[in-house]
Amino acid sequence: MTKLFISSAALILCAGAGTAFAADNDNDGYDDDTGDPVNDGNILGDNTGDSGDGDGGGDTSNDPPGDGGGDSGYTMGISVPLIGFDLGSFSDDDLSTANILWALGENWLELGVGLSVVKTADSMTTPPVEGETAVGMLLRAGYRMMKPTKGRVMPFLKPFVEFGISDFGAAGDTIILGAGATLGVDVLVFDQFTLGAQIGAGFRTSDAFNTFSISTDTSALNATIWW
Repeated sequence: MTKLFISSAALILCAGAGTAFAADNDNDGYDDDTGDPVNDGNILGDNTGDSGDGDGGGDTSNDPPGDGGGDSGYTMGISVPLIGFDLGSFSDDDLSTANILWALGENWLELGVGLSVVKTADSMTTPPVEGETAVGMLLRAGYRMMKPTKGRVMPFLKPFVEFGISDFGAAGDTIILGAGATLGVDVLVFDQFTLGAQIGAGFRTSDAFNTFSISTDTSALNATIWW
């Protein structure tokens, strides 16, 4: 029941992100339907083209991170997964232990490092065979494209590529290559802190290019600190 609740919550949040992406995104300063002046700027920073911030003030030092990158006063962030899930089943094998973000204009470069330690059980055969421990690492690079919004909900789309080795003891035969994308949303809880969810899928090849699969292990609930 807990797995179903968390997975459903993430799906609802990301569905909202998808809806937001379909909304007005021309940032021309006018509503597409009425023609009235509006602020299309993102709460994450200055997206108005003037010398003030996206919220109408002149001071951008305390604006949340995201749109405008350095213009918002924040240029970096660290995102930590709170829990990960794979098609409704919780998985820790390739879950990034930390994601570091750098501002690139209105968007963000995101680099993640994942660690895995898998131990096989001892065999009860005769003679018994002692289990082995496989230590691996996964590196993932993504480009987080933020959707300009006026509220505290900040949707994003992030394509990514990944490279890893699932067992350093047999590195040549356990190389992982992959690519995919995630759709997510961050909610500003207070200045410099967001909680978010993302749903992702990607294509992956492993075991010296002998195994091909569709991976959803980029799906997660996460917390991010910005500065």
